[in-house]
Amino acid sequence: MWCACLLVAIAQGASKPVAGPVTLHVDEIESPAGASSRCPRFTVNAAGAIYLSWLDTEGADSVLRYARLEGSSWSVAREIARGERWFVNWADFPSLAVLDDEHLLAHFLQKSGAGDYDYDVRVTRSGDGGATWSTPERLHTHAGAGEHGFVSLAPRSGSDATAIWLDGRNTKPHGEGGGEMALYARAIDGDGHLGDEIVVDPR
Repeated sequence: MWCACLLVAIAQGASKPVAGPVTLHVDEIESPAGASSRCPRFTVNAAGAIYLSWLDTEGADSVLRYARLEGSSWSVAREIARGERWFVNWADFPSLAVLDDEHLLAHFLQKSGAGDYDYDVRVTRSGDGGATWSTPERLHTHAGAGEHGFVSLAPRSGSDATAIWLDGRNTKPHGEGGGEMALYARAIDGDGHLGDEIVVDPR
């Protein structure tokens, strides 16, 4: 079973030299994820609480779960979403954003076509502290073939967030690798409503 390690260092001030050697104490904390889990990702809320999300596999389903670090141990794992035909690889992980005490936002990738790299970004929200989650929906308006991924979920004020992702909607019409990958952004409000898509960089 892979383990998560929490490293805590106390500095005495960035402008002051440290007198003598500094001792760093490392505690190994047992992971809440199982032996077959993968794609671990950490995030923190505004107060600095640490969350860990990861993927499990159960039969044909991929399952996205998370837990919160409480003192020196992890909380009971909670399920965010599950489903078939998820796109899972070594570089592009699902993520979790903790917006406030009650509102959480997560994303994962799901196959959308026959091509190896045809997949969509799906987002889901919780408004009750992670107890229940909304039906996942596509983050982008484009529903055709192409890559959509490498998402950053950036909390804003209150329970609002901005999602930023790489979008390959223009690559397929010109043949494999013929078009340009673009950078897109979209606001998501506290009720889960998606704002207009914004092209941050068309190339």
